[in-house]
Amino acid sequence: DVLALPIFKQEESSLPPENENKILPFQYVLCAATSPAVKLHDETLTYLNQGQSYEIRMLDNRKIGELPEINGKLVKSIFRVVFHDRRLQYTEHQQLEGWRWNRPGDRILDIDIPMSVGIIDPRANPTQLNTVEFLWDPSKRTSVFIQVHCISTEFTMRKHGGEKGVPFRVQIDTFKENENGEYTEHLHSASCQIKVFKLLFVNGVRMPLRLRNQ
Repeated sequence: DVLALPIFKQEESSLPPENENKILPFQYVLCAATSPAVKLHDETLTYLNQGQSYEIRMLDNRKIGELPEINGKLVKSIFRVVFHDRRLQYTEHQQLEGWRWNRPGDRILDIDIPMSVGIIDPRANPTQLNTVEFLWDPSKRTSVFIQVHCISTEFTMRKHGGEKGVPFRVQIDTFKENENGEYTEHLHSASCQIKVFKLLFVNGVRMPLRLRNQ
């Protein structure tokens, strides 16, 4: 059987209303199989290993004549790891500050630059541990490899072992250039639900923690 790869779900678009039901100009695919435990009509969930590099393919779906203003130009995409649960979204700043305090010098999200293809001017703001950004040319092959360093159980209420762990979202916001050369004109946003776990070593073999701890 072919393993299903999660396609990022559209969150928001600045395209005209008549374009809403059409194929979106860009599509992002996380190259890691979705969990088979998710119900048929529920949003996909993908388990990732902490610190491991995972490819996200940036695909140009435009048809001839669509968004001609970005032909031959770069766009900017901003990646963020955020909380899926609304309860944690309300306290996101405090949650991230607590993580920073417990993990000084670490980041939540990084780009594996040597493995990535087609990304230009990748940046990671030292004050935004869960955010990275880069420029890319939609007409060329682009794949970005990300690493998520926080784990889902770090944000659970109880930490006695055996917790399910909270789900995260990898969100991508893409912008085009304005008249002043700034990438502030929003094109669209999409996201994908993930959980992140540590790797265990059993008899010298790496075993994802999620296998015993879902």
